[in-house]
Amino acid sequence: MQINLTLTDDQVAAMQLVIKNSIQEAVQEIQESQRHPEILTKQEAKEILRIKSDFKMDELLNRPDFPVMRTVEKGKPYFIYEELMAWVRTQSTWAKDHNRSFRNAI
Repeated sequence: MQINLTLTDDQVAAMQLVIKNSIQEAVQEIQESQRHPEILTKQEAKEILRIKSDFKMDELLNRPDFPVMRTVEKGKPYFIYEELMAWVRTQSTWAKDHNRSFRNAI
């Protein structure tokens, strides 16, 4: 099966931009994951999330969707870096989707 596809210069440029951005995002994710330990303490997670208040961190710890694991030793919270970053991405997607809906309603 052969497919003939004709693209305009603008379409090619747009595709190149999408590919370039995707590669840059992937490289950035790899670099970020190499900068942090795979398993984070509560303090390390706070720093990565840029949370200053213990109260705010405790609020997150009580959310059912927040990716935390507790150790047998005193129930201390630990975080898997990749799961924490995946959770952050879902939150930013949620915000984009809901902000768009809000703007469309105005």
